[in-house]
Amino acid sequence: MTEEIDKADIQMVRNTRAARVEKQADGKLTFVVTITGEEHKASDFDGILYTVGQELCTNELDLADLRVKLTKSAAARQNDR
Repeated sequence: MTEEIDKADIQMVRNTRAARVEKQADGKLTFVVTITGEEHKASDFDGILYTVGQELCTNELDLADLRVKLTKSAAARQNDR
């Protein structure tokens, strides 16, 4: 997947914490992130796609108490609809 993203000229920034998105006067976007406590800006984007984490964190949601069926990886099972 990373190779396809690189081919599409999409800039990926990893291991960051999103701080905010700022809209510039020309409508472009600036993405502000913190990396090891230091703020960094990347500007002039038409759009920003930000994903969070790659591991599920459902343990604290007490889904079993709500009778939600979970997969082995603790994801909520989905129906076919």
